[in-house]
Amino acid sequence: MLETDTDRDAPAGDRRRLRADGTHNLRDLGGLTTVDGRRTRAGRLFRSEFLASPRILADPLLQRIGLRTVVDLRRHGETAFEQVAWVDRGVELHHVPLRLAQGTTWHAGYHRYLVDGPDRVVEAVRTLMDPARQPALFHCAAGKDRTGVVAALLLDALGVTRDAIVADYALTARGIAPIIDRLADAEPYRAQLAGTTADDHQPRVEVMSAFLGWLEGSWGGARRWLRVHGVTSAELLAYESALLEPDRALRERDS
Repeated sequence: MLETDTDRDAPAGDRRRLRADGTHNLRDLGGLTTVDGRRTRAGRLFRSEFLASPRILADPLLQRIGLRTVVDLRRHGETAFEQVAWVDRGVELHHVPLRLAQGTTWHAGYHRYLVDGPDRVVEAVRTLMDPARQPALFHCAAGKDRTGVVAALLLDALGVTRDAIVADYALTARGIAPIIDRLADAEPYRAQLAGTTADDHQPRVEVMSAFLGWLEGSWGGARRWLRVHGVTSAELLAYESALLEPDRALRERDS
């Protein structure tokens, strides 16, 4: 796993957190356990907040990662104010704005992203699933809500345990305060965040747990939802092969 901002004795979740210039919520989705005992591979998928530092393209950590693709989940009204020139470094940029129906907020439940804009969600997930586009990074503004939904779908499709998905979501709490501080002084977030505190924007595990419960209860999980919405079994198989380490029995047989 890539060098992190924590020591080797830190909890596993902390060891997945990465420190690039100006980041507070960047982490590797590797090392997570599936229901059949396998683990997700490190160095393939990364989630973060918007990488706002003007020096981010020259950051040594990101250069070591060797990103091929970035998926930006922010709306056009957000990207109009700040962007990263990823294409100047040969990184493929996909702008896939996730949005809720007018008058709906994420407080109504993360499942609304899948109900109100399924095509955009599928586009984002399908892009990130493609092994040829990895290593890949995806982000929204804070790296919590929209990013959390996409991460949950990507991980649930691999069979990562619900506890591990929720724990990964909760890691955003470690970095949310400085992110909200920055956004509160930036457009187009200033008015929306006025009068709120970082505590108002903490990840609530019950929100992610409710989303995963809805996904399982309504669709039978992420794989079924993706299949119904056009993702092929071949795409899912290729994604599994790229993202999952072989199981223990297979490793022992081949050793």
